[in-house]
Amino acid sequence: EQSVEITKQCEKFNKQSEKIDEQSVEIIKQSEKINKQSEKINEQSVEITKQSEKINEQSEEITKLHENNIRHLELKLTTMEDLTTKQSEKIDEQSVEIIKQSEKINKQSEKINEQSEEITKLHENNIRHLELKLTTMEDLTTKQSEKI
Repeated sequence: EQSVEITKQCEKFNKQSEKIDEQSVEIIKQSEKINKQSEKINEQSVEITKQSEKINEQSEEITKLHENNIRHLELKLTTMEDLTTKQSEKIDEQSVEIIKQSEKINKQSEKINEQSEEITKLHENNIRHLELKLTTMEDLTTKQSEKI
């Protein structure tokens, strides 16, 4: 009877071990997905930064054009000068807002990277914990076998 019971326990242990292996594989897959998402977010952040730089360059060019227009318009109409200046200020404000948004996205990307690292650490801790449980179960089975 003890032999039958030990066999049943071994089978249970093997099933549990298989489940642990499956969970470990799933955890690794999820971690890989998270890492891929983090990479995509980083790429998007880089792209946004590039776009922001382009917008800044365009804004500088637009500002230069506006300054030339202002000089030209000063010779013709004072009222037109005021309108052009207001447009230039709006463009500058929009440029500043775009930079702020880009910085926010970069910060969010950093947070996501940190969270991804934390998740990876948790997965690694879970795997170590499962390995410890497995070793303990193996030790118990070995001791029971030796008793028999």
